Amino acid sequence: MKYIPFILLLAGLVSSCFSEYRTFIDYSIQNNSTSVITLSGSEIIHARNLDQTINPGDKVVLTEWTRMGRSIGQIEPSLIFGEDLVILNATGDTLKKDFHDGKNWVQDLSTTRETATHKYEFEILDRDFR
Repeated sequence: MKYIPFILLLAGLVSSCFSEYRTFIDYSIQNNSTSVITLSGSEIIHARNLDQTINPGDKVVLTEWTRMGRSIGQIEPSLIFGEDLVILNATGDTLKKDFHDGKNWVQDLSTTRETATHKYEFEILDRDFR
């Protein structure tokens, strides 16, 4: 009878070792400009091309994935999108805001007992174009 608390504690420790912690990650672009914007480039995580049009006021998730394990730090956008991502507005002006700089991405990080969610949003305004 005196071993029951010890056995329960041991069972809890063993079961926690087998539970999987997951981290959900997504990167999106929010077009808050007054112009339609077009993206051209690639996304390295899933090895696919990004050729998208985003209307004013719309938000598009560029990439999302799940990683096993505990919460991670921010992954630099250049590791996800490489160097070839080009963003243009309807008049053909190129985005001057640096998407490589992690400081230009708004972070929303949350955790629960079993999961962590990392959301990164890149907001585009009219003044961000040349």
